[in-house]
Amino acid sequence: MNSHSGSGRDPRDDAHDVDRAFADIISHWGETAQRSAGPGAAGTAGPAGTARGDHQGSTSTPPRRPRTVEEVFGAGGSSGWRVHIPPEEPEEDYVPPPPAPLPRHDPAFWGALAGLAGGPLWLIWLSVVATGARPIWSWLAIAITLTGFALVVLRLPARRDPGHDQDDGAIV
Repeated sequence: MNSHSGSGRDPRDDAHDVDRAFADIISHWGETAQRSAGPGAAGTAGPAGTARGDHQGSTSTPPRRPRTVEEVFGAGGSSGWRVHIPPEEPEEDYVPPPPAPLPRHDPAFWGALAGLAGGPLWLIWLSVVATGARPIWSWLAIAITLTGFALVVLRLPARRDPGHDQDDGAIV
């Protein structure tokens, strides 16, 4: 059963009305709506960009739409794009302090350095050059590397500086 059978209208008439309304919308597609001061007044923009009110009686021509970039933004030097230009900041005169010298008479520091640098180099030498060496030498190179790492970890301070605040942020 047809849903329109109760209304007594032919569904083909509705389709024809929709086609006629669509053709009317397309015929006024390029026109711009004129805006008046009051809401709901003739000539104000309605839904879907169509103008409400009487079009047949209007004598004024709609404004011409710009067709080039120069017409929209002007022929000046402006391209229309807004670019953020940060304000100039004064140069900072911060010079970092010179690094602290290496400790000369600290055997734990030099042992850690020898273990972390010498152990892997010795292991590489055993793997590349002395391929027929006994496995004890490889285990010894690995032990030297791990000892160097352990010395570095043991040299870390147990606590933070007592004068340092507990803020984990950057200090400016």
